[in-house]
Amino acid sequence: MNTKLTLTPDKSVIKDAKIYAEQQGRRLSALVETYLKSIAQSKKNIADFKILFTFLDVVVIDKTVIMALIESEFSDFEDALQNFSAENQGKIKTKVTRNINDYKKSKLNILTPTMFLETL
Repeated sequence: MNTKLTLTPDKSVIKDAKIYAEQQGRRLSALVETYLKSIAQSKKNIADFKILFTFLDVVVIDKTVIMALIESEFSDFEDALQNFSAENQGKIKTKVTRNINDYKKSKLNILTPTMFLETL
């Protein structure tokens, strides 16, 4: 349902916005609607992150992690980075990945998604 919104910006802002909208091949009202939706989505994303962090944590990547990675036998940089940051964090015991072969030298319990789901 469409609702009318009255705005009173400076004339130069309206002029520039209309030029921009024309360059984009859109109506000014459509651009304003897109912007308002992005604000609402941003607020929703922040709320989603707050929920997410009630049961997830962020691991630290520091010099210790990087040195372990450099000295490791991991062939994939990103896999090594994930592995050693998780090991260094201390509370993480399991890593879920589709590619368990890259984690043969890991101290973590490595599971495929299917294997993990079977533990639930």
